Amino acid sequence: QWNILSDYFLCFLPEKQPVQIRENKRYESIKIVLSSSLSKVKFNFVLYLCENIFDRFLTFFQREEPLIHLLYHELNDLYRNVLLSFLKSDSVQQKSGQDLLNINFEQSALWISDKEIKIGRFDCERTRKLMSSLNFDEKKSFYQDVRKIYITIANYLKKNLLLNNMLLRDLQVLDHSSRTDQSSGDRIIRIARTIPNLLDDREIDKLENEWALYLVELVDRSWYIKDEYIDSNGNIQITHVASFLPAASQLRALRSMHRSCA
Repeated sequence: QWNILSDYFLCFLPEKQPVQIRENKRYESIKIVLSSSLSKVKFNFVLYLCENIFDRFLTFFQREEPLIHLLYHELNDLYRNVLLSFLKSDSVQQKSGQDLLNINFEQSALWISDKEIKIGRFDCERTRKLMSSLNFDEKKSFYQDVRKIYITIANYLKKNLLLNNMLLRDLQVLDHSSRTDQSSGDRIIRIARTIPNLLDDREIDKLENEWALYLVELVDRSWYIKDEYIDSNGNIQITHVASFLPAASQLRALRSMHRSCA
């Protein structure tokens, strides 16, 4: 798209419509941007942010299947990926929730160097090649802007993502992989008690007993494995069912939660 726009505004218009663009302030502004190598680098960085940081998160939750139990994990991953784009990995590690929120990302001691910061598509190579056309001051200005952008994004996510929300954290128990978690019983009961008008006391007691039975039962693989096959490299590939619940009362609970969140 950049090459098409450049060809149109910098070649076609001056040659075919010189009168229309003469002393046209809007055209001059566009010409300055398209003639600047720094502008191309900046646009490429914005494209990188969209494709590699935000697109997956946004498209992932556009699916029709129940995904509420994955939201907390994905929120943590989103925030963690942003931080890892400009911070040292040992300051982020596998932290989640409040531990992630406690990271002081404006502290320069935690920053990675300019050469390491994530700035472009295709493993950053395209943007780095484009930067060879920039002079020292332009490169310095660009990296300063990149850090400001990352810090601004991190501040926004820190303020708005519910990384310390107990309910979202507990809802992970609805994933089949949480079946072996020793705290799963406490978490499913907290969910039932937290959401208003979801279950009465008798149903909560029943849910607690059913969950205890579910933890020791042998669950058929078809409940949580949607597809299983061997790929061209001989590796086993497994697609899991988004979520499953073992008893009727829990199914009612999940449907009610989805209605509450709708």
